[in-house]
Amino acid sequence: MERSTTEFLSLRKISIPWSRLDQRMVDTLLASCSRVLEELILLKCKGLKLLRLSEFSKLRVLRVLVEGLNRVTINAPNLHCICLTELDRSCSVNVASCTNLVKLSLHICSITNDFFNRGLANFTCLESLSVWMCPPLKL
Repeated sequence: MERSTTEFLSLRKISIPWSRLDQRMVDTLLASCSRVLEELILLKCKGLKLLRLSEFSKLRVLRVLVEGLNRVTINAPNLHCICLTELDRSCSVNVASCTNLVKLSLHICSITNDFFNRGLANFTCLESLSVWMCPPLKL
C-alpha cells in the first residue's frame, strides 16, 4: 500500500456506495487513515481489484460488495464484523488474522467447504454467522 503525504488522523468511517473506484486512489486513501479507521463500507462499487488492509488496528467493521474484486487480504486484529457479498470464485480471501471476529456474513459468495471449514476454526469469538446463497458450499 502506498504511503500518503496526507494523513487523516480523524477519519473513522469511510462509506463509498455505487461508485467506480480507482485502485491507486483507494490505496492512498486507506493508507492515509490506517491508524484510525474504524469502519469501511464499499457497496456496489466497480474498478477495485485488490483490497489490502494491513495494520488496521482500529478497524472494527468491514462491509464489501465490489464487482470484479480479485483479492481481499485483511490484517485487522480488532475487526469484529465482516460482511462480504457477491465475491466470485476467482476472488482470494485471507481473513485469518481477524481472530476477534464476532460477526461474519457471507452472502452470494462462491466459497468452498474447505475455505468454510478451515476459516471458521480461527474465529473462536464468533457469535453470529450468516451464510446464504453461497454455492458450491454444502452444509
